[in-house]
Amino acid sequence: MAFDREELLEKLARAMLPNPGITMNELASSTGISKASLHRIYSTREHLQKIILEKIMWVFDEVRKITGRNSDDFGQQLQELIKFHCDNSTYVLFLGRDDFFEMFGDDRFDSYYDELEQFFREGQKRGYITLDLDAGTVADVFISMVTGILESSLWGHISTRNMEKIILRALLGGIKNNS
Repeated sequence: MAFDREELLEKLARAMLPNPGITMNELASSTGISKASLHRIYSTREHLQKIILEKIMWVFDEVRKITGRNSDDFGQQLQELIKFHCDNSTYVLFLGRDDFFEMFGDDRFDSYYDELEQFFREGQKRGYITLDLDAGTVADVFISMVTGILESSLWGHISTRNMEKIILRALLGGIKNNS
């Protein structure tokens, strides 16, 4: 059976989201791959978790690149940040899971959080973020909103097509409109 490894990894990660204790046999069954193929690619559950964590760390690194760029257009940068989170929803959703969160330690998440906080602080300094909240709270609200909306989409409550718009609209009340 030919398959795309990235696609398989995403299917496996998505199967682990609602059930972090899922067995390799259950993972194979839920993703339509044979147990032998699954074990050949990811020898153990721990190996699979390690690969998923590497993907999550890649997401953190990409967020760092987006938020760390010097840009005169904060709104465009914010839209790019939201789009990236939505495009990588499977891995972003792990941020809301304490059991997976503990696997890679607070310091790795802290750097992601610190980047978001700095990004929103810069937005406040430039007058784009007008919410009467400190930048750390705005980062918390952003993370909670993104993971909540992504989860709603996962359960079929909202269309994946509308996720970016919903997140942006929810933030627009606190973002200056330059039009």
